[in-house]
Amino acid sequence: MNQKYSKQEILLKGIFLLRRNGYHNTGIKEILTECGIPKGSFYNFFKSKEDFGLQALDLYGKSMLKLIQKFTRDETLSPFERIQQYFEMTIEANAEEEARHGCLSMNFSAELSGYNDAFAEKNRVIFALWIQELGACIQEGQAMDEFRRDYNGLQLAHFLYTAFFGAFVRAKTERNPQPLEIILETSLDFITP
Repeated sequence: MNQKYSKQEILLKGIFLLRRNGYHNTGIKEILTECGIPKGSFYNFFKSKEDFGLQALDLYGKSMLKLIQKFTRDETLSPFERIQQYFEMTIEANAEEEARHGCLSMNFSAELSGYNDAFAEKNRVIFALWIQELGACIQEGQAMDEFRRDYNGLQLAHFLYTAFFGAFVRAKTERNPQPLEIILETSLDFITP
């Protein structure tokens, strides 16, 4: 074990392991092995496995927000195209992984949020930021008659996000992104006039 990693690099490798194996099935020993670091190095950066998991979730949430913004703030596309392309990219990324890994925030919600308040609160904040970003794009599209107006943009973003990311459970179970494709087509049809 002579490999040296920064805290950020350890978190990035950890995110991969956590997405692949889940929180409970990813041990500190596995993280140490993956990064090639001794146990003491891990504890220089993280107080506990929970602290590591929360920091990994925070980094993941911020990274995904930047990715969402890359699409939602692309003024070369219409708001509808931005929303559509973001979700289509998500489907393609999951297809490349045979829909096995999914979204870390959704995975942690299912695995931990029901009984761990720290993970639940971290995910509440992450989801709110993602949905606000999608909602702002939808509101912009409503002004251009691209999205229905009988619901506000934030309501439509909540609907679209919850429907789409809820379909991840089926996609992971079936190891096929088809449930994501079906729910995206249906949801986009629902939120447009």
